[in-house]
Amino acid sequence: MKFGFLIDKKSFECSCFRVAPIPEFNSVMEEFYRSARVSNGWFYGPEQELKKTTNENRKFKERGPVNCSSFFRISPTHEIISNTCTEEHLRFLILGYGFLQGIYLTPEDYSYLGRTAYELGKLNGLRLSGDDYVNGMEAINQFYLLSDSEVRKQMFSSIHWHLIGQSYYFDWDRFDSQYKTLDGLYKISGIKAKFHAERPV
Repeated sequence: MKFGFLIDKKSFECSCFRVAPIPEFNSVMEEFYRSARVSNGWFYGPEQELKKTTNENRKFKERGPVNCSSFFRISPTHEIISNTCTEEHLRFLILGYGFLQGIYLTPEDYSYLGRTAYELGKLNGLRLSGDDYVNGMEAINQFYLLSDSEVRKQMFSSIHWHLIGQSYYFDWDRFDSQYKTLDGLYKISGIKAKFHAERPV
């Protein structure tokens, strides 16, 4: 299964899967550096001029405002290969690998939302080196294998909201995603709290 977008040429092999850059990695990167709209570790979708009404066109001389596309796609950079993992398992591993890299990774043909971090470690400050790749991914894989379907879904959701929520522009949207992350981890933990305020503790 192909995925991206990741600026890291590292290949590694775990117990039941392998992660490697796709053969077209260098050309994808050349295109990214040539055409991507980036700022402060984020890349943005293509610019689109908003259409004006006929009446606005008559009255206003300036062109319509320009926004970045809210949903867009970018070429994959890597693939995860396995003879034993299901598609659901591979999607979990891809998201988990994104968490380790501090960016949001998605399978090929998934759309990106608004702005997306491309700078490694941007979303959590982590930087992988040496055995971190294999050790981290083996731990994520073991979590998946040892968990039931409900726990897997809850953890997938928690990682998703932790990573994607940081791409939002408004404080209340980021707060909402952080709350969803916290709530999801609380449910997985099995700990009981009488009140919501006790959950973080």
